[in-house]
Amino acid sequence: METRRLEVLQRTEEHCVLRLFDAQDGFLDEHDLGATALQELLDESEQRYRTGRGSAVSLGQRLYHWLNPGGSPWLDRMRQDHRDLCLYVTVAQRLRHLPWELLQDRGGFLCADPKRPFTPVRRVHERVLDGIETRIRSLRILFMASSPVDVQPVLAFENEEALILEATRKAGLDLVVEESGSLEGLKDWIDAHDAGHFDVVHLTGHAEVEGDRPVFVLENHIGQAERASAEDIAAVFQASNRFPRLL
Repeated sequence: METRRLEVLQRTEEHCVLRLFDAQDGFLDEHDLGATALQELLDESEQRYRTGRGSAVSLGQRLYHWLNPGGSPWLDRMRQDHRDLCLYVTVAQRLRHLPWELLQDRGGFLCADPKRPFTPVRRVHERVLDGIETRIRSLRILFMASSPVDVQPVLAFENEEALILEATRKAGLDLVVEESGSLEGLKDWIDAHDAGHFDVVHLTGHAEVEGDRPVFVLENHIGQAERASAEDIAAVFQASNRFPRLL
């Protein structure tokens, strides 16, 4: 699969540049981009996300024309030259908020084209892994499922646990299950083990939005719903400074 990288360079408050690089970070092309055009796309995307209104097709086409201007049709050229294309999008300048999966030309959504596979990938940055010890052992996972008695539907999380075990059967997996589905239970497991013991903490359950805040629906000490924000969950690990590699 051929890869390209897209980034926005902010030169002034009102002026930025859209830049294109190849897989080896070699510069290919750039064109000027008014900051207002980017902000308009961000506002439209945010409005559709919050209200559920508006056309996904229209938003995808607007994003396509923004990325593929008439005077410099990058995307058209790349798709003509390469059957399989992966576009890495840096998350600077809020590019991560744009609905890259909705990119659409006149023929339909690019991600749904079986003849010319197209994959957008949001890239944070290149990480330096110096200082991280590599261990030859089974992957350690802490699995916590939450299904409060007063929230429907009741989740069949035993099936999910079984699927995880089956999918990783040949890889060698050390899976432990936290039974309470509560923040307190999660904290007890984290505090009872050394820093770095768990490679992955896997949470499964219901989620919803309260006001403008997304929350995860955990359980209290009697099995009823207790909502937790991302900050509440992060506090469990911050208290002991024991973070998993993946949550």
